[in-house]
Amino acid sequence: MFQYNIVGYARVSSREQAENFHALEQQIDRLESAGAEYVFVDVESGANPERHDYNKLIQLVENGAIEMVIATRWDRLTRNELVYLQLKNLFQYSAVKLKLLDQGEVDLNSAFGELSADLQALFAVHERRMLKERVCRGFEYKRKKKSAWGRQPWGYKSENEKYVIDRSRIICLLSQRPCNYQELSDLPNNSSLLVQGISKGEIAREAVEFFLQVRKGRDVLRYLYEKYGVSSKANNNDLLLTSQLLFWRSGQSFCEWIKNPVLRGHTAYNKYEPRNAQKRGNQKPPEEWEIHENTHPDERMLSDEEYCEVITIIEQNSRTMGTMDTRSQLTGLIICGECGGKCVNKNNQKYRYYGCRNSGIGCSNKKQIRLDFLEAKLFDVIIEKAHQFNGVDSTFKIKENPEDSLIIIKLKEQKQNLEKILQDHYNPTIKKAIDDLDLQIKKQISHSEVDDFSLSSAEEVLAYPYLTHLGFWYCLNTQERELIYHKLIKQIVVVDGEVTTIELKVNC
Repeated sequence: MFQYNIVGYARVSSREQAENFHALEQQIDRLESAGAEYVFVDVESGANPERHDYNKLIQLVENGAIEMVIATRWDRLTRNELVYLQLKNLFQYSAVKLKLLDQGEVDLNSAFGELSADLQALFAVHERRMLKERVCRGFEYKRKKKSAWGRQPWGYKSENEKYVIDRSRIICLLSQRPCNYQELSDLPNNSSLLVQGISKGEIAREAVEFFLQVRKGRDVLRYLYEKYGVSSKANNNDLLLTSQLLFWRSGQSFCEWIKNPVLRGHTAYNKYEPRNAQKRGNQKPPEEWEIHENTHPDERMLSDEEYCEVITIIEQNSRTMGTMDTRSQLTGLIICGECGGKCVNKNNQKYRYYGCRNSGIGCSNKKQIRLDFLEAKLFDVIIEKAHQFNGVDSTFKIKENPEDSLIIIKLKEQKQNLEKILQDHYNPTIKKAIDDLDLQIKKQISHSEVDDFSLSSAEEVLAYPYLTHLGFWYCLNTQERELIYHKLIKQIVVVDGEVTTIELKVNC
């Protein structure tokens, strides 16, 4: 339970953090000096209301669990006019005080204090609008000059607003180390006696050439990870965003990189849909990009002929990745406990398995888990949780009793007639027919009722009584299991072929 009376809130945008690395640290220090016992922190746009620590802070204010909130300015709390109005109403009707270090203590209970707060917030919103205009004008200017735009693809950097191959040396292999390396330890790094090392550009070109040979993105990653000693860990940042010697996180991300127009000497603009306050717009299809050709022809890493071969390889691989017959209902829900990556479905002639997509290319979690073993464990967990909900009042109601349907009534009549015959004279064939009818009845009940789950919450699904019966689960087909799984399961963590955690979407 939260036990602090005075809390602070600090926020910087990603752009502010990049321009001034100590900006966030300075805010936190000021807030703590002003009496904040705990500081909530976000690195996110002030126009986005869906900030992790911001929402935690708002919940504490709503619950009256704190006495005062301290921030440096209004724009640290929000740059969104609608969110400001909600925030103002929240502080007006709660007993929590608000103090802004650069603008004084906020008095929202008087007309003048409210006007002052409105003007301060209005200036924050106005500043954001001006910033957006400057960014748009800057974008149009860069596009007119055909300048490098956005984050450079791996292996490139921007010089004089043009893309150039990154030729700065970043690593030396042990195999290149001279025999007398200990005698050279005191020499400066730029000494001609030292091995100069390998650049990102050289490694990127090496990746292109190896891909054209092996024709698989995962094989390229495996080769690079082993050669340069890179590993994939769950606490790493995006491997493409770091300046260290880290490569692509998956074969798919490598394929997206190798298709980038920059590698062919072109510059692409308008790659994304318009951004809203919550998130960046989705990426448009490549045919809708605005591409300016030959903006840096002397810095090409991929020829036109090689690019055509790359596209052919990727299309061939995508056609053989899988079919509807190999679809598995748990895809997207299973997480590798070693690297944090998603586990993918891997089949052989007899069984289906799930394994880490990064196994063998930086992740040591190589052992797979059989789907039937995983589901057996999952059934136990869901059945145990469903027992807790059994008998609890729920708004989930079956629209009509499926056992009253004409099909099920007829099946039950057939079963009863056969049971009477079996009482007089035992016959294995009749016994098997009764079992088959019983299974058909269960399937009819299961299929008719599972359809009602599509609009139900996880709690409502768990309150359904048949979930506590193991036989119910084995009567469901793949699509019905998938519906229930994605309603109930938040994630499943697997390590070394064993399930370590099953997290459901319920609160109790």
